[in-house]
Amino acid sequence: MAASKRSPRASRDGPLLLLDKEGPSSIYAVDGLTVLVDQFVDALHRAVFPPGTAGQDFNRDVFVGKEQPLARVLDAANTLPAFAPRRLVLVRRANQLLEGQVSESDAKAFLAYVASPSPSTTLLLIAGSKWDGRAKLVKALNKAGALIRFESPSERDMPKTLRAYAKAAQIRVESDAVRALVTALGHDFQRALEMLHYLHLYVGPESGRSIHPEDVAKVVSAVPEESVFELIDSLEDEAPERVLRGLYRLLVVKREPPLRLLALMARHYRQLLTVSVAQKGASLASLLGVPPFVADRLATQAAKGSTVQFARALASISMADRALKGGQLEAVRAMERLVLHLRSDQPLGGPRRG
Repeated sequence: MAASKRSPRASRDGPLLLLDKEGPSSIYAVDGLTVLVDQFVDALHRAVFPPGTAGQDFNRDVFVGKEQPLARVLDAANTLPAFAPRRLVLVRRANQLLEGQVSESDAKAFLAYVASPSPSTTLLLIAGSKWDGRAKLVKALNKAGALIRFESPSERDMPKTLRAYAKAAQIRVESDAVRALVTALGHDFQRALEMLHYLHLYVGPESGRSIHPEDVAKVVSAVPEESVFELIDSLEDEAPERVLRGLYRLLVVKREPPLRLLALMARHYRQLLTVSVAQKGASLASLLGVPPFVADRLATQAAKGSTVQFARALASISMADRALKGGQLEAVRAMERLVLHLRSDQPLGGPRRG
């Protein structure tokens, strides 16, 4: 089977869905999020060697970087399978083989193989880092449609991608539970996948029941979104020193990364802004893509502020983000400055406006 004719792209389908759509191809050159790359390796192994396949040990070769020459890898790929329909040749840190000094004869042989791969072998090339698209041999893989980058989905696509992944992995999970998981973990796709599998074990695969939002609440211990709710509540009701103590607990005691906390705060204020401009009677849970109890808490917070205030807060968060990334202020000091401005409803760029 020839390599799939797909243009270079970032795959947010997930490894299980990708193989479910295409089946095992002849060549893959992958990089990206480690947890997804590892799952792709496992899924591809199962696709090449379904349960009960004989002779797996005779039909699998694993190489690492420059420990073996490229010619040896190609010899393994051109070897016919024994007692099985396909072979799997896996190369880790493959960019060491393909992006550095490659002899003319090895390069010519590799280009010829990419143009006409063995129909009975799946060659899996895993980059130790991001593939260099300028390298001649990588360009050939790109042209053949073999390059795949596994990236985290966008925050907007997280629930949909997790639901699709759960379906492909035969994990039963309610939509509200997926939303609760995303709400709890924020834009941390790797952790969300790990917790999805942990929740699957928690409810018991043999039980046949779905994962419920209550299971997420019991199992997911670190809930940054809950901390953001508490922090923003404190801006309204508490003295400045208590606000700063709460921020200190997040940044120093709980070791919440400042940029991650900023991202969570930005999402929270975007949600508050959405609630403040929503039409009366609108389903906030559906509009925001969050569980009903989260929508209720957001509505309560939104009632204490205004559209203008939430827009100012987003502007201040954006300025704090630039200050942090540009190294203008030390992280804790920048966050202290931000929350005090948010508490007084002053934009970071100037005095309060009416």
